[in-house]
Amino acid sequence: MVAARTAGPATLDLYGQIAAIAFVAALAVWLWRTRPALPPRPAGPPLPLSGLGFGRALATITGGLIALFVISFAAHPWLVVVAALTPLSAWQIAVHRKDITHRAVGVALALGGICLALSHLAGRLDGFQAFYLICIPPLFLGGALLARSTGLARVDSVDGSWGRAAAGLVAGSVLAVPAALLNVSHGAHSGDVWIDQIWEPAVALVPGIAEETWARLFMLTLVLRCCAGLPGTVLLARWWPPF
Repeated sequence: MVAARTAGPATLDLYGQIAAIAFVAALAVWLWRTRPALPPRPAGPPLPLSGLGFGRALATITGGLIALFVISFAAHPWLVVVAALTPLSAWQIAVHRKDITHRAVGVALALGGICLALSHLAGRLDGFQAFYLICIPPLFLGGALLARSTGLARVDSVDGSWGRAAAGLVAGSVLAVPAALLNVSHGAHSGDVWIDQIWEPAVALVPGIAEETWARLFMLTLVLRCCAGLPGTVLLARWWPPF
């Protein structure tokens, strides 16, 4: 019994590593078997960097990254990135305002409301967190409009059926299990919070919704739009659709 208890964490760590390797292998097989066809170059108005040459675009991006690195000494880097992306999402909303639907606005507000409510219930809604989550609705709406206008991906919760959106949520949750097992197998961290209420695991939806919105739905779609026409980016868009 003592030996079994001693070997418990090591066994869990091994299971987590096996699950992570199996996940990567399954994903590689799936990507190899699907092989989506290249769609035509996405349409849409020119973006800020599209008129620059390679050298100027590279210098602009590098300068922006250096600026974000310097600013990150005073504020959280992800908060800075979200603050920089939000005006771009407002620009997308203004450009495609005629394509805005009540459903898209409703989903964006619902996601932002869920994040704010869960953070408030968990006692984690300070000024920085509130600003971060208030940016989620415009980033979601701007990302959905950008994805629709370019044709790079379809946001099922906005332009598809609720059934497909629910199926995508379930599939994403299942795909996250190996990484979650690997996370748990490494033990607790100093910043972890003990769960003593039945609803508290739902708080994990906050970073999930927020990061999927600003990083995947908006930022990744924007980057793929800027790099439109390159086979690698188009294939990534087809293989990795947001929401």
